[in-house]
Amino acid sequence: MANGIAVTRMLMASQLIGLVLPLLALAQDPLELHDPVPNIELGPYIESWCDGNATSTLDDARHQPYQPLERARINFGYRQDACWFRVRLDNTDTVELPLWAQVDYGVLDNVDFFLVDQRGVHSWAMGDTLPFNSRPVRLRSFTLPFTLPAESSVTLYLRVHTISSAMTVPLSLSGRDDFIEQQSSHEWLMGGFYGIGIGLFFYHLVLWLGGKERSSRFYVMHVACSTLYIACLQGVAHRLWFADMVLPQSANHLFGYLTLLSGLLFARDFLRTKQWRWLDRLLLGAVAVHTIIIVVMLVTPVGTIASLQGGVALLTLVLLILIGAYSLYRGRAEARIFLFGWGMFLLAVALLSLGAYGVITLPGIMNIIGVQLGLVLQQVLLSFGLAYRLRTLKKETLQRQQEIARAKAENDAKSDFLAKMSHEIRTPMNAVLGLAELMRGTRLDATQRNYVDTIHSAGNSLLNVINDILDFSKVSSGKLELEVSSFNLHTLLEDCLMIFHANAEQKDIRLVSDWRANLPEWVKGDQTRLRQILLNLLSNAIKFTEHGTVTLRAEAGRTRDPEVLLLHCQVEDQGIGMSNQEVGMLFQSFQQADSSTSRKYGGTGLGLAISRQLAELMQGRLEAQSEPGKGSTFTLTIPLQRSAMNQARREPPADQDTESLHVLVVEDNAVNQMVIGALLKKLAIKTTLTSSGAEALALLEDPDRQPDLILMDCEMPNMDGYQTTRLIRELEQREKRDRIPILALTAHASTEHRERCFASGMDDHVSKPVTLDLLRRKLREWA
Repeated sequence: MANGIAVTRMLMASQLIGLVLPLLALAQDPLELHDPVPNIELGPYIESWCDGNATSTLDDARHQPYQPLERARINFGYRQDACWFRVRLDNTDTVELPLWAQVDYGVLDNVDFFLVDQRGVHSWAMGDTLPFNSRPVRLRSFTLPFTLPAESSVTLYLRVHTISSAMTVPLSLSGRDDFIEQQSSHEWLMGGFYGIGIGLFFYHLVLWLGGKERSSRFYVMHVACSTLYIACLQGVAHRLWFADMVLPQSANHLFGYLTLLSGLLFARDFLRTKQWRWLDRLLLGAVAVHTIIIVVMLVTPVGTIASLQGGVALLTLVLLILIGAYSLYRGRAEARIFLFGWGMFLLAVALLSLGAYGVITLPGIMNIIGVQLGLVLQQVLLSFGLAYRLRTLKKETLQRQQEIARAKAENDAKSDFLAKMSHEIRTPMNAVLGLAELMRGTRLDATQRNYVDTIHSAGNSLLNVINDILDFSKVSSGKLELEVSSFNLHTLLEDCLMIFHANAEQKDIRLVSDWRANLPEWVKGDQTRLRQILLNLLSNAIKFTEHGTVTLRAEAGRTRDPEVLLLHCQVEDQGIGMSNQEVGMLFQSFQQADSSTSRKYGGTGLGLAISRQLAELMQGRLEAQSEPGKGSTFTLTIPLQRSAMNQARREPPADQDTESLHVLVVEDNAVNQMVIGALLKKLAIKTTLTSSGAEALALLEDPDRQPDLILMDCEMPNMDGYQTTRLIRELEQREKRDRIPILALTAHASTEHRERCFASGMDDHVSKPVTLDLLRRKLREWA
């Protein structure tokens, strides 16, 4: 019996020693508590021990040598092992104390609480690897409520193991009243921050979707991702996630990297870095690096590259600060707000990163609220920057619209002035050239014929200058429109050479044609403008060549579209040639190789400038190569569509009789009446002359006096040619008469006036001055 009692006493003593020894191992002074218990940061009272392999249990941890913390808060950086923390709590009061232990960092993987006292061991498992509904209290932070009896002690053990985040453990202890007050104030503060973020998100989302600010798209993404990132750190995202499901552990890193990625893209849009190619490429390179990191993070095990995020964030923010500084240096006014905003974010992230790596210790709630505060300041400042940018864009848009309106008004005034001047010049030129041509058909002696030929040649030269100025004005103002139709390419090229045959013979220049076998006969394009370019090139080649040859080559090149060919035309001469510097100035308006060229050969210097602009308008190009003393080569390349023979276009026979025609001429100018009357008389055509639209309408009222064709002047007093034509068409429709061809005979040569003629009911357009050949061809076409 005595032996049994002795054994029992020995067992009880050993159990008591087992309970007491761990308590005696506490080198740190216990934390003495009494009612009321304020919010206490436990860092100064904590001892720690890390196991090195994350496999230790409470029994292992209770007998290990703990060390006091070297800092006020627990910041151990990124670790693979588990760390244990312990603190002894003594209730020195005569009443029990309701206490709340809290770890306010929502991305720790495993957070296990142990309470050890004489009554035994109580444990709770928490962490972001467990569902939210497994927590003893469903709050965003890891919270443990417990009661400490009067005049008693308990040892709190905390095991933390996390590989997806830094081991930042803001551990605090509060009494019930202080805990409720603290939670309330924190919730209000964070709610205000989230409200600002959500408000900014929806405001700029509406701006982006409304198309007012393109930069808002990445700002919206940045605000959304940064808000979600903070929500993960604070545990708000876990509370809003499905209660019985685990939020993916990589969520906080994903949103963190997306925050940085969207920030880079926002900087590219907001600062308009595309104009600085090297800087834009640097930004795009950083975007690519972040994209690669995100992909690697998603396909590798959790925590593999978690430790990179702090360093990547700091480097990215430094890059953004440098880009903002460079943009400010280059005159971007909005970069000032950009710098200030990202400076706030850089400060916040720098503090968080340094705290995560254990370099510094952040005070209390500032560990999380401080970062959120920095983010909110950054987002608000960037929102101000966007608002400033939007005001600037509105101002620039208004100025641009005013400049466009002013330029349009100037172009319209210039075009109107040139059109009027063209009309006023062409009207007397019609008389000069018409009468000169009529005189050439009379009996003249050699001297008289020389005078008349000189008048005719000078008039044509003046007409070419007028046409060049009009074309240049239309091309410069963007009013020149292409007229696409099917035409015979071989015939056009031969006609261009034939026009200069006489001039070439006078200078003893040989004209050479060289068409390749692959050149199609029928194509579709603007034959008028193609002819204009080729005639200008051939005219220059003959003008600047004293002897030798001028060659026109043509071949067809292939394109990706089998229905489209590239026409390559070369005009090669053996003339005076040019230096490289002169070639560089060749296609500028009102420029020739040098001033002596203009004095010797004449010309306005507009021809080649217009030709290049026409080539570019037809989606082609015009280039020049030259060598002084050896000649020049001009290469024209334009796309044309392949086409079949144009059956709709009928060419009147050359011998078609026009003597039986009766033509009504409506012209108010007496001199032009005389000229057109004489030309028609030379063609043996019966002519009726009227000087106004009203007179022509009165004549047409008689069905027995109907002409075969009407030549209608457009600019007449009281009733112009357009109104007269409309009234004639109404008369024909009302009386059910046959339609009489009406040809506009006007000094206006612009496309707008041509379209106005057709819109009023006219059938064709003949611009003054009118030559005998042109008049004969038009009468045969419409007879």
